[in-house]
Amino acid sequence: MATPEHPLFGKAIKNGSASNSPLLWWRRDVEEYFAAMGQRVDWSAIDGSELTPTPTHALQPPEPDLTGLMSAVADLAEGVAKVLLDVAVKARAGEYGRPR
Repeated sequence: MATPEHPLFGKAIKNGSASNSPLLWWRRDVEEYFAAMGQRVDWSAIDGSELTPTPTHALQPPEPDLTGLMSAVADLAEGVAKVLLDVAVKARAGEYGRPR
């Protein structure tokens, strides 16, 4: 792989350690290679879609559900507060072997 015979060969990722392990490429690298030759890649045969796929570098991560996350954090904080309060009450009552 140090001396690639093809421009894409040097960008390959070997999927396994065997000599016959398949080579994989990032979609972006394949698109750039064909764009340099003035051609577009039709990914429909691979993706099973008739639509032109969005380039992988243009995909945005989904927006997090902050409402659900904040609700879960509030529930967790409430539970921790109850446990700490219970421990404090028991410690003051001497239930842990050291009366105060």
